[in-house]
Amino acid sequence: MLKPLTFFMLINVYMISTTFAQKLQCLEDYPNIIAPELKEMMLQLSKGDYTILETKTHPSLIEYSGGKEAYLSVLKLAQSFLANQNIEITDIKTEAPTYTYFAGDEEVCFIPKMISMKISGKAISVPPSYMVAVRTLNTQEWRYIEGANLQKKPHLLYVLFPKFPKDAKLPYDTNEAIQE
Repeated sequence: MLKPLTFFMLINVYMISTTFAQKLQCLEDYPNIIAPELKEMMLQLSKGDYTILETKTHPSLIEYSGGKEAYLSVLKLAQSFLANQNIEITDIKTEAPTYTYFAGDEEVCFIPKMISMKISGKAISVPPSYMVAVRTLNTQEWRYIEGANLQKKPHLLYVLFPKFPKDAKLPYDTNEAIQE
């Protein structure tokens, strides 16, 4: 028969090992999957092609937006705004993830992002922001959400991902553009 302390220790070891059985994949997938997909998504948006955005946006955001048609309308509005304001995205740089969390059966990570653009020919660097990369555990399929608005409305992160840790911090404050 096991002593109470030995039993307690065995239960703790079991709980810890099952809690961490899923390994964080974001850092490993960043160079070959996440970074190229993010760059392609942003470049296609600037060209008015929504195909990759439709397939790579996390379904929770599409649902929150009112469904696929409503989401496509928002994408078209964003592209139209860029064109009407004579805004050209000239460069997109991302960096390896800074924060990664488990949210239920999903891995959620924050990818730092820097965008350079021209507005009416004048170079502008937008303050650092981030993309939220999400995958269902046991898959390597990543879906994404633009993170810039989450700093001002962090409650949306919990609406989109109800099991997201309540003590998690968002990586950036994304308020104003810096003129070069």
